[in-house]
Amino acid sequence: MIQQSRSTFVITDPSEIVQALAGLKDVLVLAYERRGPDVSLVIEQVLGEVRCHACGALARVKERPRVTYIDLPVFGHPMRLTWRKHRMRCANSA
Repeated sequence: MIQQSRSTFVITDPSEIVQALAGLKDVLVLAYERRGPDVSLVIEQVLGEVRCHACGALARVKERPRVTYIDLPVFGHPMRLTWRKHRMRCANSA
């Protein structure tokens, strides 16, 4: 008689899957798409509280540019990795 395990570990959150497969920590998966051999992934860093290095005030997001890299092989094909960056600025007007 074959018994099945009652506690099968399954990851369903896309960000957790990427962390498990690629070892990327503190990364949120915004989009994943696969069309034939073409694979694209959009990620951003999960930020906590960011402070200005000069005055210690809380920093705010200034821009959210996207940077795309095409060099990670996935399933034998290059993958398009787009990183949505955070460019911060000091909230202190002085």
